[in-house]
Amino acid sequence: MKRPRSSLARVGALVLTAGAMLGGLACSLVAGLDKLEFEDPPGCVDACDDHNPCTKSDCLVEGVCHGEPVVDGPASTEATGNCQKVECAAGVAGTTIDDTDVPDDDGNSCTTESCAMGTPTHTAKPAGDACTVGTSAKPGVCDGKACVAKCDDDGCDDANPCTIDSCDQLKHLCASTPLDGVPTPGAPAMPGNCRAHVCVVGVDTEVPDDLDVLPSMNDCLVPACMAGTLTLTPKPMGGPCMTTGGQVCDGAGACVACLLDAQCKAPQTCGGGNPGTIFTCGCTKQTCAEIGATCGQPSDGCSAMLSCDSGTKDGKETDVDCGGGGDCATKCAQGKVCKVAGDCASGQCVDGVCCNNACVGACVACNAAGTIGTCTNVKVGLPDPLTCVAPSSCDGSGHCKKAIGQMCAVNFDCGSGFCADGYCCNSACTGTCLSCKVTASLGMCINVPVGQTDANGLVACSSPNACNGAALCKLAAGQACTTAAQCATNMCTASVCQ
Repeated sequence: MKRPRSSLARVGALVLTAGAMLGGLACSLVAGLDKLEFEDPPGCVDACDDHNPCTKSDCLVEGVCHGEPVVDGPASTEATGNCQKVECAAGVAGTTIDDTDVPDDDGNSCTTESCAMGTPTHTAKPAGDACTVGTSAKPGVCDGKACVAKCDDDGCDDANPCTIDSCDQLKHLCASTPLDGVPTPGAPAMPGNCRAHVCVVGVDTEVPDDLDVLPSMNDCLVPACMAGTLTLTPKPMGGPCMTTGGQVCDGAGACVACLLDAQCKAPQTCGGGNPGTIFTCGCTKQTCAEIGATCGQPSDGCSAMLSCDSGTKDGKETDVDCGGGGDCATKCAQGKVCKVAGDCASGQCVDGVCCNNACVGACVACNAAGTIGTCTNVKVGLPDPLTCVAPSSCDGSGHCKKAIGQMCAVNFDCGSGFCADGYCCNSACTGTCLSCKVTASLGMCINVPVGQTDANGLVACSSPNACNGAALCKLAAGQACTTAAQCATNMCTASVCQ
């Protein structure tokens, strides 16, 4: 707080001392001293309290605490009822006898409060004086020490459970016999507080009772009374319990669900969850990455399903979000890329795609453009890599046909439909001296060279005849002739074909 500076006299003296030199200025300073205010540092007043009723605490500007004398006279604060009074003089407390400062009533109506030469007294009233018993206002008689109740229609109950009350029929006064060492009659019971009420020489007294123990509401705490104080000792870790639905003690006084994973029902673990709670069974959900799944809806390890489809071909997948096994459990649909039968929902992986059937046989495929995933015949003129390798080609009806110039047995073997002279031919090639097996022209129906025979024509040309190279059968060399036109070589010399 702010207050006028306490050492104004000292400051004034300094100013007056300098008056001779300062003249009127000194007077101006003195005149303004009563307006000067200084702010105490926080806590200074309490810190420098000297507990002297004749001083007040203060704080100099320099921060040094000291007590300032209060105005001389009676102290503003002093004890009452001690038969004395305190007078202040120049900050020093002095005590004098004050017999009017009587002590407080001691509650005994058979004593008189007074002062004796500055000493508080409680003088006993003469025996036989009228009095009232305690706070009940029941009439009684002083016995030289205390007020004894008179016997009346209400009996002699002194409201003290630790006394046995009776009436002296000769004196018509009540008498009380104190009880000692027995439970206080009628005392309220508080089971489990480790305390008991007993009478001690007629006074109801609360004493320690280490047998006053109740079972704990917590299975993991063992209650006991020690010197009248309740103690709760935690049971060892792992002990069984049922409090709050738990099953095992944690060693710190709490009944918890678990300490070990084995105490939880799989797939839950102790402390499991996302996030988990210590000593609580919970299931920790896994992610697609954690279980190594790149597709499908596998279990998260708890009670829900994950969605692992990414819309792209990942990991070992054979097609987008399917196939590959292991990382991707989803089977690929018909027409999707595969490597093995296990990649496909149909169980058939043919020509690198999932097929509607095993697609077994020549000139059939499951990867034909426009019908991928369905087993169809290979188009006319195209090979089948497995059953009809070039130069052979398929006929569009599921058969592999040989190309022109390849050896054959029957017309059905050939893509052209013509098997002539043991070779697939470009035509039926049935004319005389026509052949499909001429070297350098295999498969092409051309004239049989000069001098060679043709046993396969509709009309055979065989020895002693030979072809003339123009699809005509003439006399072979060495045969008798009359004209050159008769000879295959078109040469007749000395009547012999040359």
